[in-house]
Amino acid sequence: MVGRGIVKTLIVEANRHARGPWTPEESKTDFIACPKWRAANLLAQTLEADIAWRSPKVRPDVRGGYDTLVFNRALPDIDANAAWLEANPTAKVFHVTNDYSVTGGALYAAARTLGRQVNTIANYERTISKVAGRMAVDWLQVNLNVLVYEAYRKPTSRGTGCVYYGACRWGRRWIFQKYMTGHVTYAGDPRVVEEFKGLGIPGPFIKHKIPWHLDGLSRWANSIYFEDSVTADYSPYLSNRFYEAIGYGLYPVFVEECQRTLKACGYDIPQELVISHPDEIPERESYENPDVLACWRAQAKTEQRDVLKQIRTFVRGDA
Repeated sequence: MVGRGIVKTLIVEANRHARGPWTPEESKTDFIACPKWRAANLLAQTLEADIAWRSPKVRPDVRGGYDTLVFNRALPDIDANAAWLEANPTAKVFHVTNDYSVTGGALYAAARTLGRQVNTIANYERTISKVAGRMAVDWLQVNLNVLVYEAYRKPTSRGTGCVYYGACRWGRRWIFQKYMTGHVTYAGDPRVVEEFKGLGIPGPFIKHKIPWHLDGLSRWANSIYFEDSVTADYSPYLSNRFYEAIGYGLYPVFVEECQRTLKACGYDIPQELVISHPDEIPERESYENPDVLACWRAQAKTEQRDVLKQIRTFVRGDA
């Protein structure tokens, strides 16, 4: 490894579901619209890295000259990943993923074809992944979800109602049907709205994604916290939605099926916020405990700092 401060690192940001960074010409500020993009930007700052942004409309030009490549998720096909590896033939390679269902198999296949090794940073145990777990040369497990927490936000006055804005994952369909009976607003892409309707979810619906570049989650009082059956069985970490919610001053409402994670996560979750029936959701809108929220936010800030330190040590060899 090159000496400290000399390593040239590039993050290949492969999260195609976000709008992408707003340019100064569009927003008049150096502002990134989506929490996942902000997390990638935070990672780049920590690693003193350049970043190659990818969005639905943008494919960054492949460039070389780097000592370290960090794929934040993996590009969707073997050739796309191979192009970056070939342009940086001696670079150490890392794969960052916080989703066990997004394996990054195309990156590992490209690396194997080119005789390269991949080091993995994930928020789950190595044994969970059939692809990365078997092919990674080294493994760091940390809570990547905490990277979306935005400590600088100052919660405003609370809104009303409860929101969900995640994907319509197959492994969560039964829990959607149990709890989304009319008290939870779903906000998302119109195509995903149709998927929820196909499950018999009555709405209400907002047919666009959360406007992260505007008021984000500020219009709601609560967000609903779901997990799929796999996550509920193995994850010691709270999901992105918890950290996004507390950044905006919302109190998440947790379904009782998440009890194992709630006990393992290290955060003190009041039982008043854990529900077993959808009719309990409107009652939680009046819940307010500034001390609990302040404690969560302080803990998330500390946890984020510690996770970034671990990642920097793993990638760069210094803290």
